[in-house]
Amino acid sequence: MSERERWNKKWSAGEAPQAPSPFFARLAPRLIRSLRTRPGARVLDLASGPGRHSLPLARAGIAVDALDCSSVALAQLAQTAGREVLPIHTIETELGDPEDAAALLGSARYDVVLDFFFLDRALIPVLARALKPGGLLVFETRLAPGEIGSAVNPKGYWLAPGELARLLWRDFDLLALSERPTSTKWIAQAIARRR
Repeated sequence: MSERERWNKKWSAGEAPQAPSPFFARLAPRLIRSLRTRPGARVLDLASGPGRHSLPLARAGIAVDALDCSSVALAQLAQTAGREVLPIHTIETELGDPEDAAALLGSARYDVVLDFFFLDRALIPVLARALKPGGLLVFETRLAPGEIGSAVNPKGYWLAPGELARLLWRDFDLLALSERPTSTKWIAQAIARRR
């Protein structure tokens, strides 16, 4: 089963998260205030699903490009955006190849990139280029004990401890970084400014 099929099945069955991440919910008011001061501000919500992070921003008048591989999730988001007349543009694609992703996302287009629980290490430099200088990357994903390739993290779907800082140091200044447990898993969170 492809990633697209897997996520279409999850979104059709309502099995994926619908509520915003608590990390995003805490940060959203500050993001919205900041983005409202920038005429033409634009946000990229990577792996947006049906808009748990896109919708709060768009409801505040912020333009959002919501990117996901799931046609089901994006159809749900487009329906909501259409009904509420929100500034959301949906993009259905899989960001597999970094060169294709760079061509799609462009250069210095976004004021903020949201990356919640989508991990493709090769795309970090692409996301940096897609941000305007001084733009923010807001990132949250799973953290696994052990290194990539270990029995706990055999395919590298989760970050290893300390890995997020290493991935971001080349293109970003870290404003906040946290690796901590929640009630069900370990997570890594970062807010980073593009140099």
